[in-house]
Amino acid sequence: MKGKTIMAKTAKQQETRTEGLENPPFNVWIKPVSREFGEKLSSLDDAQWSVPRQAHQGDLLLYYHTAPDSCIKDIFILDGPLQHVNAEWKGGLDFMGPIRRVCRLRLPLFFKDMKGHPLLHDEGFVKEQPQGGARVTHVWQCLYDLLVDINPSVRKKLAKKFHPARL
Repeated sequence: MKGKTIMAKTAKQQETRTEGLENPPFNVWIKPVSREFGEKLSSLDDAQWSVPRQAHQGDLLLYYHTAPDSCIKDIFILDGPLQHVNAEWKGGLDFMGPIRRVCRLRLPLFFKDMKGHPLLHDEGFVKEQPQGGARVTHVWQCLYDLLVDINPSVRKKLAKKFHPARL
């Protein structure tokens, strides 16, 4: 019952946040995914997947593949409301939502590159390596620039809805 209450409240909040907007505001999140699940995620274009608990429909999700890959190579959008559901893979509850692929990065953004970057190296998600789900909207301009510099083909896919100027 508690899960349904959270789901309904979250869905209503998300509906209110984006109602009547052609290009609603968005946040950007880095969400880690283990090797076991990362391979599956990389093969999907849409799925019901673990998302940060504070994410909203329309937010951008940068999935960080943990060691040994240690990189961001999958970018999705949260395509619907969250649900607080039983997570069989970890024993307990987790926040899940429908995700849809925005793009695959042909050349991933590696952890070592973020750690060596003058603006990103002091960020919590870099210092502690991505854990849980970190909101990185405040450094999206920097991440966006890095991503499109190494993957020019993703500029068009990201620019329409997720250009940093829209924040």
